[in-house]
Amino acid sequence: QSFALNSISPKNNGIEIWSNTNNGFLYDGFEATLNTSWTNSVGTWSTSSGILLQSDEASSNANLYASLTQGNEAYLYHWKMKIDGSGTNRRAGLHFYCDDPTQTQRGNSYMIYFRVDNNKAQIYESVSNSITLYTDDNTTVNAGQWYDYKVTYNPSTGLIKAYQDDVLVSSYTDPTPLASANSVSLRTGNCNVEYDDFRVYKIRNTSELITVGSLATDDVRFENYNSITSSCIINTIINDNSENWSNSTVAYANIDWTNPSFISVNDGSGADVDTTYNNTQLVANWTTSSDTNSDVAKYWYKVGTAPNADNLIGLTDKVILL
Repeated sequence: QSFALNSISPKNNGIEIWSNTNNGFLYDGFEATLNTSWTNSVGTWSTSSGILLQSDEASSNANLYASLTQGNEAYLYHWKMKIDGSGTNRRAGLHFYCDDPTQTQRGNSYMIYFRVDNNKAQIYESVSNSITLYTDDNTTVNAGQWYDYKVTYNPSTGLIKAYQDDVLVSSYTDPTPLASANSVSLRTGNCNVEYDDFRVYKIRNTSELITVGSLATDDVRFENYNSITSSCIINTIINDNSENWSNSTVAYANIDWTNPSFISVNDGSGADVDTTYNNTQLVANWTTSSDTNSDVAKYWYKVGTAPNADNLIGLTDKVILL
């Protein structure tokens, strides 16, 4: 069945992007220092030039995790990854749909592993922190090469699919699928690994309601950081019945719920006057306003025969001759 997935990524400081993980969305492009929403449990994790690196090759179970509410909806986990190092058992991937990321196998969870030295794609499940291998499929994984990885999971059916560079390389259907989770965890073993553009999407309908506000339940919780940086990025990607993936389509939304700065209005060409003796022209001037979140595009005015009235000229930004 064809489906599309949606990721909402509000910016909160003009540099980093972080979604509302309580609503099941996640995006991190690792543009700045490691977001404090990640917990460095095991391994040496750092960011540089927009890339996340795990550099401890001695670690057999490196763990960097983040909270992410996952419910009874279909999810897409999407990231880029490059595995390297000098070992002979190099592997890396992701624990998803996990309920205790502090444990060695992340409590109850699924895991996808890609192995360089024996060219495998593997799907595992952990139940009560005891992990079982379910698939062991052949695929070419070259050391030092970037790959695009996608993993879909549908809790309603238990179906898991793993893709490397948009090619289906492994799949498994869990007869007793996990139905809820609270986190995701990046995992590496005896290698150094680079990650980039980590995203979690949820399945969506033809149209969706995006909530905006400062509440913890809102999808978009921040205003524009400045007048040229949209606070909301909406990503959509589609997978069809023939396992074809579309490119990611991006829409930007400007969010601004703060009023522009106050201005002072003077009737006349200089200081404020109460009376004009010009029968053909009205003149006014005002101080400059500013709006950090979306800038000021126009100044509007109206003219009436009483305070706040507009019986002579309705609200406009045009010069009008009476």
